[in-house]
Amino acid sequence: MLDYIPRLDGLRALAVGLVLLTHFAPIAIVQRLAPGTIGVRLFFVLSGYLITRIILDYRRLQPTMQRAAAQFYWRRFLRLAPPLVFAICAAAYFGVANMQNDWWIHALYLTNFRIALTGEWGAAGHLWSLSVEEQFYLIWFFLLICIPQRWLLPAIIIAIIVAPLYRIFGISIGMGPRSINQMLPGNIDFLAVGGLIAYAEIRDFALYRRLVIVFRNPFALFISLGAAFGLLAVRHGTPTFTLLAFPLALSVAAASLILMAREPDNRLTACLEWPIVRHLGKISYGIYVYHLFVPAVLGTFSPYLYAAFGGPPSIMTFTVNTAGTLVIAELSWWLLERPLSKFKGAIPLDRPALADEMTARHAPTR
Repeated sequence: MLDYIPRLDGLRALAVGLVLLTHFAPIAIVQRLAPGTIGVRLFFVLSGYLITRIILDYRRLQPTMQRAAAQFYWRRFLRLAPPLVFAICAAAYFGVANMQNDWWIHALYLTNFRIALTGEWGAAGHLWSLSVEEQFYLIWFFLLICIPQRWLLPAIIIAIIVAPLYRIFGISIGMGPRSINQMLPGNIDFLAVGGLIAYAEIRDFALYRRLVIVFRNPFALFISLGAAFGLLAVRHGTPTFTLLAFPLALSVAAASLILMAREPDNRLTACLEWPIVRHLGKISYGIYVYHLFVPAVLGTFSPYLYAAFGGPPSIMTFTVNTAGTLVIAELSWWLLERPLSKFKGAIPLDRPALADEMTARHAPTR
């Protein structure tokens, strides 16, 4: 049975905190650096790690393909769809983000395609990352379940290599940055890096030890994070350098954080296990889904009140938008997400023992 890693919830809290800072903070340097770019990619690496662990566990348990796929995607649907559907309905009701017309684009996880084709962001633009992850799930499950054991590691490595090749190709033919950065091929290296850690941890202990030696140390973390923030600060540099060096630096930083978070005695990541931090990580998916809708809905629901502190970002707007997001996410967790999670076992595996083992897993995933 897969073990639950409490500090990974803390990493989720860190990731979503960087996103909130980028979108709400009234600080010039934060607006310049846009650390939410790092937060979203940290989410990707975490998702790749956790989802790959689950899929490799299905391989170990060896249920039938049909039942494994049905349970896997049912659990994904039950975890991801309810907050998204609620957010889409609320946005459509309040008339924000053109949701009354575009609801189907976001419901079908096509937001990243819309951004790539139109270049428009909008109040629902942040849903692009959910689209990338859902498209990844559709491919990754069947890839890792169907290919022979000896091809698992090569397939993961190929996925890591595909992304920089896609970015180089996109730059060479003049693709816009959003067509590169918001599509699955431009982000699959982050997801696959998480998958590589999971594969090594479960299937190749010698490889895992090498990853630990290289990445699980403060120097790798601080140097890679410093490089990532530095590259964000000099975005005027050549696209090739930025689009290749930044993902590499961020992948190293994310791998370091995950490997450190796996060690319960690691003092550097001890704060990730604080109860409030872990709880924010548990509700981080709701925080992310709802956060950009909050200012738009507040402005529509109570325009006179919101106008009193509207305009450019300020301490007041940061406080109100952040507090509103946390309240909605908290209510969503207790009234929507957690109650529905009781139905995760509605589609059991083939044998009762397998169903019991999968249901007993406590590792929450996005």
